[in-house]
Amino acid sequence: MWWLAVPAIVGLGKLLYNTVTDGPPPQPTPPPDTTLIKNLRALRELTQKPDPRRVAFLGQPGAGKSTIVNKLSRGRARPAPVIGAHTDATNWAERTGIDLLCQWGKRSAADVPGYDTNSHPVSAFVLHFPFDNFGKICLVVHGKIHGADIKIYQAIRMHDVTPIVVRSHAESLDEEQRKTTRMDLCHHFVGLAPSSIVFVSSRTGEGLDELRLRL
Repeated sequence: MWWLAVPAIVGLGKLLYNTVTDGPPPQPTPPPDTTLIKNLRALRELTQKPDPRRVAFLGQPGAGKSTIVNKLSRGRARPAPVIGAHTDATNWAERTGIDLLCQWGKRSAADVPGYDTNSHPVSAFVLHFPFDNFGKICLVVHGKIHGADIKIYQAIRMHDVTPIVVRSHAESLDEEQRKTTRMDLCHHFVGLAPSSIVFVSSRTGEGLDELRLRL
């Protein structure tokens, strides 16, 4: 009668096999941090001590951030901002151990690389930029407002910070265009007060004194 036990043994073996092989699938290994993310985390550590005189300048490539920092500091910012209209003139995606802040007098600033590029995706800034660690944040815009600008603005507001929106290259706008631009910015950046917008021209110097006072 021993052969009657064979089907039971085979069935038990299949049950044990299925239990082992049908277990929870292995968890995928998370991708390694990019160089950009490593630098953003280094910036968080560098700025964790509160300082109301610390300011961040964020914006698209070519928005004029570095030139504005240079003009605000009257050329005294060290290390000097990397000025260039081309994509990623300031680059945090190539290597670590770089200067993430510049300083003049008692003021320190993060001249942040332009977001929404292949090497500097906006998602990395939304998730990892230490918005809370800056006394003031300037969102520098020029021309059409893109979805990435709105995402950055929303990320700033989620940290209970109201940015100063700097419209650069203001020398190209007449009074009517400025009125339209102000309305457009308030439309795209929900909750932004018109008084939080500063028109700045690095070419003529317009708005630089006002921006200094706000910082």
